[in-house]
Amino acid sequence: MRPVLFADDRQFWFETLRILGHAAYGGSDIGEVLTTAEAITSGDYDSWHDAWRATADRVAAQAEDSLAAGHRVSARDGMLRAATYYSTAEFFLHGNPDAPDDPRINDAYERGAACFATAAGLYRPVWAGWPPSTAGTTRCPSTGPGSPARSTAAAWCCAPTGSMWSARSWTTSRPFPASITTGSL
Repeated sequence: MRPVLFADDRQFWFETLRILGHAAYGGSDIGEVLTTAEAITSGDYDSWHDAWRATADRVAAQAEDSLAAGHRVSARDGMLRAATYYSTAEFFLHGNPDAPDDPRINDAYERGAACFATAAGLYRPVWAGWPPSTAGTTRCPSTGPGSPARSTAAAWCCAPTGSMWSARSWTTSRPFPASITTGSL
């Protein structure tokens, strides 16, 4: 596919295309992605972080306002998009050998994880056992803070050792298996 944005930077185009793909599942909004991409200087990782961080902060604030006004679905959808945008903001910061402990990485990670947890708590049916306890969990080595392969969802959704998360329908008390996937787990 010929790049529509970032014609001179395949990395930035690929990541933008990946984020556009989240729109089909509510993890991004095409208008928000295009508006953010326009604010980014091609090849400038700080510009990438700053633009996505600003979008994530704005969308999270709007979602918080929606939640305060009792608009649970708008809040949930906004929090899910904000989680994606925080993860996107930190993406290119991982490869900088001059700043391996860049505080922006963990800050964006923590904010994204909090947004994802808030979104998860607003889904119906309720996800049983949400939020997950960290006791007895198995984390893939690629999902810890500071890992380039980690996604917000993977950090929050690794099941307790030997079990599987389940959801409960509002029409029955019987749990059923649930799979939570967002982005590249």
